[in-house]
Amino acid sequence: MLKLIKLELKKNNLKPYILSIVLIYISTVFIGIAFSTLPLLEPNDPLLSNPSTFIALVSVFSMSCFVILSTVMLSNLIIDEYTGKRKLLLFTYPHKKSKILLAKLILIFSMSSSSMFFSNVTSILLASYISDLVKINTKIIHNISLSDILIITTLITILGCLISIISLRLGFFKKSSVAAIVLSVVLISIFGNISMVVVFLPPIFSFISAITLIIVSLFLLYKLLCNVDKIECI
Repeated sequence: MLKLIKLELKKNNLKPYILSIVLIYISTVFIGIAFSTLPLLEPNDPLLSNPSTFIALVSVFSMSCFVILSTVMLSNLIIDEYTGKRKLLLFTYPHKKSKILLAKLILIFSMSSSSMFFSNVTSILLASYISDLVKINTKIIHNISLSDILIITTLITILGCLISIISLRLGFFKKSSVAAIVLSVVLISIFGNISMVVVFLPPIFSFISAITLIIVSLFLLYKLLCNVDKIECI
């Protein structure tokens, strides 16, 4: 498996995606600074003054950007390779086609998920610190909780993976990158609003949500890997 992942690294140019990750990170920091001003606009609104609202808003923005990036990577590295002339190259590999697909998935999700997690945690902390440093909102850095950041970040990272997997499954069977990207945008708008509600519920609900998302994600991946050989031969 490691050799296949290394082969994918050599075969694909990942520099544009790395640059996109850096740009998303910078954008998330600036968005975080902008969101930190919301309590100043409505000082009597308890929801806007709640640090969890700030964390949730930044997290949903970060997840949206990384899910779209992840879907684009899945489209370019998987969906496009299973259509057209590049599809023939897959039949020359001396490995099971499901194993090749798994190597691609490991590469993409390890890259996107780790970037999403690191970016969200550090951008929230950095935006809070900058907001306090330039006197935009001097209370947020003192009220924010690292445990809340880690819990919410873990939840949105898993949710982002699930959205990407669902989008991949549709785009893979439809042989359409456009379908995958459009579906990811639709799912982001739906699940993004749901996640804004979940983060304000007791921690047990976040735990249950995370476990449910993991189970659904693994099930979809399992079904995709089981059917990949049949799909390729059609």
